Amino acid sequence: MAPTLLNNRYHIIRKLGGGGFGETYLGEDTHMPSSRPCVIKQLKPVNNDPQRYQLILERFQREAAVLEDLGEGNSQIPKLYAYFSEGGQFYLIQEWIEGETLLQKVKTQGILSEPQVRDILTSLLSVLDYIHNKGIIHRDIKPDNIILRNRDGMPVLIDFGAVKETMGTKLNTQGNPTNSIVIGTPGFMPPEQAVGKPVYASDLYSLGMTAIYLLTGKLPQELEVNPRSGEIIWHQHAYNITPQLIAVLDRAIQYHLSHRYQTSREMLAALQSQAMPPTVTVATANISNMETVAVSPDCSVPVPIPPPRQMNMRNWYVSALIGGLIGAAVFAGVIIAIRPKSPLVPNDIITNQPDKAQDSFDKRRSPEPIIATKTPEITEPNSEPIVTTERVYFKRGATGTKLSGSIQTNQKKRYLIRSIEGQEFTVSVLQGNVNVTIIAPDGQTIGEAIAGNMQWQGLLPETGDYVVEISSPTASEYLVSVEVLYKNTIADRKEREPATPSKPKESPADAVQNYYSNIINNRQYEIGWNMLSHNFQKKYSADSYDVYIDWWEKVERVDLQQVKLVESGTESAVVDVELTYLMKDGRVSPESKRFLLVWEAGKNSWIIEDQYR
Repeated sequence: MAPTLLNNRYHIIRKLGGGGFGETYLGEDTHMPSSRPCVIKQLKPVNNDPQRYQLILERFQREAAVLEDLGEGNSQIPKLYAYFSEGGQFYLIQEWIEGETLLQKVKTQGILSEPQVRDILTSLLSVLDYIHNKGIIHRDIKPDNIILRNRDGMPVLIDFGAVKETMGTKLNTQGNPTNSIVIGTPGFMPPEQAVGKPVYASDLYSLGMTAIYLLTGKLPQELEVNPRSGEIIWHQHAYNITPQLIAVLDRAIQYHLSHRYQTSREMLAALQSQAMPPTVTVATANISNMETVAVSPDCSVPVPIPPPRQMNMRNWYVSALIGGLIGAAVFAGVIIAIRPKSPLVPNDIITNQPDKAQDSFDKRRSPEPIIATKTPEITEPNSEPIVTTERVYFKRGATGTKLSGSIQTNQKKRYLIRSIEGQEFTVSVLQGNVNVTIIAPDGQTIGEAIAGNMQWQGLLPETGDYVVEISSPTASEYLVSVEVLYKNTIADRKEREPATPSKPKESPADAVQNYYSNIINNRQYEIGWNMLSHNFQKKYSADSYDVYIDWWEKVERVDLQQVKLVESGTESAVVDVELTYLMKDGRVSPESKRFLLVWEAGKNSWIIEDQYR
């Protein structure tokens, strides 16, 4: 605990937070008539080696000078009032920003709209342009390090990483200073930063991940990653987001550094050149007050408005005529601006390739454009299809569902269905003149059910969210059946088919391994629930599927250390498991379990009957 009065001047009021690098307090400056509020940051080296103290002190002073310069030059960076060392600790006294962090805002008010996120991005990209031009990388951009200031609503960037890094300074064998720690927050920092090699584009990655959190309410650890490409899968969690913004964020968070925006100006230009149609924006709020250089590639000079004066009737007619011509020109411009680039391409499946931002709307995630078999005739220049997206959950114990509704020619309805690799996916058009396209998590079209071929069936190539997209050349009612079968269910169904050589019986240990690694970790709770006996469901989940889901939704991942078969017979088996629950709140809970399994011939699989700790 720090003393209540520091440097015989700064009085500590209360603690704001703390971590591995020190503590943060709200304080007041007793030497100022107003007792000006301030933030007191107490920093401590990672260890108290006296030989390193002088070196750390020198680096601390240099970094403090940088913070002072940054705060004086930009109103969206807190000002540095003072810095000093006392009692072997290092202290920064900074401006107190009254407001709430973006993390607090989402937790209390929910996700933000696209216009709100665009405003935040535009403002912060200008701040990053300012600090990057000074050769500074923030290194810890995240929702908790951005405060929306109460007095003007502007986002303020706090907690620069350079001073933290100074606290981790150590000497190598040659006596030269080196840094022993990586600065940044897992999930928000990109791969190159995680190995201690941040660049300017690293901050843009972190800002992109922050924007995704604001749009979805999901932290990076809650989002899936395509194991083949490293792509972060987030689109299905965001609603009412334009393809243009999706394209900008997708490029900002590319796994490979060379595929991202390299400068904040480049990302800002892409964001501004893809402003949301059909809104015509005259000026971005608050940009004129910013102390950084304008970075938009296009600029317009506002026409001065003359002071009002009385008009005679002739002037009134002339003004009306001119106004009408201007209005017609603006209307024509808007129509051209919102003309769809290609009515045949789904407008929310966006490529992750390193294309120029202005081309992102035309590029798609698959190597070839996803083209419908029947193309509705385009009768109006602004008839871009209206796309709606809905997530589908199967009822408890069910392996499928039916999708029903009505659709117009200018609509596309997309249903998200979570499935895992190797499952058999069947789509059948039962009613309606509709085209159904099945799209994999990577954006590739893997199947279609269309006129003349009203059913598609295939094995799924990867785990993730699959899209069942319904469109129609004419207004139509529809009824579409979707069934997703796990391999054990498929085997059960095929019992009625002519006898074929049976597969070897799955081992009990493999069944338990599969339950955690492939079912639970991939959020396939319906399948997991059906791998439990009714006795187990009743004993441990109150015979409630909702209770079962509520528990697993608190778990980020299960790591298996050991799965050991203790004994096995034809009808029952005992398996010991060493596992660790990685909870979403950060807790780590190791456990040892012993499972009793029974063989259920009807399902051709092992069922978990009971557990013992």
